[in-house]
Amino acid sequence: MKLFLLLFCLFSFLEAFEPKKLYQCVSKYRVVNGSPHEFTLKEQEKSLFRFVLNKKRTHLRTSDGMIYTKVKTKVKGDLYVSQVKVNGRSLKYKLKVASKNGLYKSVAVTGYGNLVNEFVLCSKIVDPSKNTKANNNSKKENKTL
Repeated sequence: MKLFLLLFCLFSFLEAFEPKKLYQCVSKYRVVNGSPHEFTLKEQEKSLFRFVLNKKRTHLRTSDGMIYTKVKTKVKGDLYVSQVKVNGRSLKYKLKVASKNGLYKSVAVTGYGNLVNEFVLCSKIVDPSKNTKANNNSKKENKTL
């Protein structure tokens, strides 16, 4: 029984984000010189972004149009990377699954290391048009009026 529970917990951690579901994320903390800095509400609003995983969980597309590809790592959790060239420098944008609803977001520059390290909390966005209970309730209300 304990083995089954352990496998279930491990499986739920690995399957933190579901494919083909829309998630909205907001940055909560930024790590500066090894110490966390909490974002203000205005900074959280500016850092808001959305993402969707493909069906096979190999690619992730964000609301700013960037496509991240899953890479193999020895560390626990999924790591998605997008590489861009700017002024002859290679920028690596990384999103790493940290928990069931959290990500680590970082930007690394070749020759300089990680420039930005942020902890991001995500939540699944439920589309009200796909929610059948909401549609059924609204139809019942229209009939009673």
